[in-house]
Amino acid sequence: MPDITREYIALRDQYIENCFRHLNPVQREAVFTTEGPLLILAGAGSGKTTVLVNRIANIIRFGAAHGSRELTRAVTEQDLEELRTAVQTGRDLPREAAYLAVRPARPWNVLAITFTNKAAGELKERLRAMLAFLHENYARPIQLCEVARAANISPRECLRCFQRAIQTPPMQYLLKYRVQRGAEFLRERPGTVAQAAAACGFDSPSNFSKNFRRFYGVSPREYRRQV
Repeated sequence: MPDITREYIALRDQYIENCFRHLNPVQREAVFTTEGPLLILAGAGSGKTTVLVNRIANIIRFGAAHGSRELTRAVTEQDLEELRTAVQTGRDLPREAAYLAVRPARPWNVLAITFTNKAAGELKERLRAMLAFLHENYARPIQLCEVARAANISPRECLRCFQRAIQTPPMQYLLKYRVQRGAEFLRERPGTVAQAAAACGFDSPSNFSKNFRRFYGVSPREYRRQV
């Protein structure tokens, strides 16, 4: 394995570990176990729900990247330098999904989150209602107050629910969902980039292209040629 690739993989692991540094070592071990079933045995209040939520966040955000030697693209010196800087400064890496993720799960493919108490059950129902609203209405303009209204809560409580459950603000989740549906459009339908943008709720093709490149590292046209 070339030295540049070896260093990149080591830095990728470090970057992902930094994203979950608020967890203890045993919790992180569970979070980074992304393949196959996982049994967690622990007492009440020990953080089982925390592990579950963070494991899902890791699978959506990074997929199977941690501890893997798999790469989705050839590593360049610029890639290595940007990742090195992100690790050293503690800042988020631009175009994180395109750089680091290895077979990440689509958010809408996560079928259920199990909670054991009434308060967590309410969070689950609220999140389910808000995600359903976003998935059904992503093709049109959406405001935060509409997302909150889907669960009969305030915008502030809406933000809290998303942060607690999936560690992503609702409008950021919506943006990523729109981009992913745009990628699906480009793979499976013959329409233009402008048609893909309109179908996925973007106000212009340029805005769609900018955000698509942010998540996938290539333009929509380049992505279509690759797939």
